[in-house]
Amino acid sequence: MDEITTALVELVGSADYQQLILVGRLAINLKRQDLVQSGQQTLIPDPPLERATGDLDLFLRLELFTNPAAGQVVRRAIDSLGYKVRQEKWQFESNLPTSRTPYSLDLLACPSPKSQVKSDNLRVGIGSGADLHGRTTIEGFAVETSPDTLVLSGGVNVTVASSYALLNMKLRASYDWLRYTNNARNWPTNQKPPSPKHLFDALCLVCMLTEGEMDKCKGFATHFQDLEVAQAIRNEASELFGQPNLAGWTAAVGQGIPDEHDLIWSTLQQCLGE
Repeated sequence: MDEITTALVELVGSADYQQLILVGRLAINLKRQDLVQSGQQTLIPDPPLERATGDLDLFLRLELFTNPAAGQVVRRAIDSLGYKVRQEKWQFESNLPTSRTPYSLDLLACPSPKSQVKSDNLRVGIGSGADLHGRTTIEGFAVETSPDTLVLSGGVNVTVASSYALLNMKLRASYDWLRYTNNARNWPTNQKPPSPKHLFDALCLVCMLTEGEMDKCKGFATHFQDLEVAQAIRNEASELFGQPNLAGWTAAVGQGIPDEHDLIWSTLQQCLGE
């Protein structure tokens, strides 16, 4: 078990793991490891290797903010493990045990018009008393819907967002990269330029799909087909990967995605809803 996964295990072992949903590259890495161990057939045999990450991204269920005591349990766990505050209540920093390389713990959440949880453009959970916020992440609209549970070594359960949810989040991050490359001069100086690694992550998810995962994605796509953000991400995916000569596809292939455009793109369309 690598150091960042160990950090995850320590945190979910100190709080209710079902309240914390793993997203980001670590979620993709753990899903791939689980697929390899199970021997399931994937869209691309032997899908691209996972890549190291120094970020721990956890999605907070909205019920943490309607039950402040549950949120306080998570916050006490974060504090007890030695994390330092980087951004008040939603971003923390620690050190990997051996290398002492700082890594970040980011807490995310998606606002919902059906919930009384208060939010603004930056934070979800304002005034909840949970002593936590989630960074507003509207592209995470599907994260709380039927996430998966992975069992890591030692029997530790980790809740991981579905492939559909992860795919939408990675596609939005990929599109931010495209916006930056098209207009770098006007990118806000206080924002870190988006990484092209999100392109690899998004298409790696597609390469990893099993038949069962594809069916789940199609079901999610039907369920969310009328949601405005889901429609926008479908359009953004087309701008990134719809043709083999587009910048997004070219950059992804350059990072190690198999150059099988027709197969990967048609599968991505099915996963998002055509």
